[in-house]
Amino acid sequence: MNWRRTARGVELYDPENPDASIRMEVDAGAPAHERPFSICPECGLVAAQRAPPGRYMVCGGCDAEFEVEPARRIAEDD
Repeated sequence: MNWRRTARGVELYDPENPDASIRMEVDAGAPAHERPFSICPECGLVAAQRAPPGRYMVCGGCDAEFEVEPARRIAEDD
């Protein structure tokens, strides 16, 4: 499994199977618990988000530093 950035999000794909792919739009303003990827607000780097972000992050692409809103707890009704 691999991934690449698209104009509006990311595409997950299997390089050995051209029929195995999925595209997802990424909303940079969405709460952290709703997005599987992070987007750097400075350079647009899309990176897999394996855990909720901390309050402070540094982009691995451009070294931009920024504060992040803490993730909110998901209520049972959501």
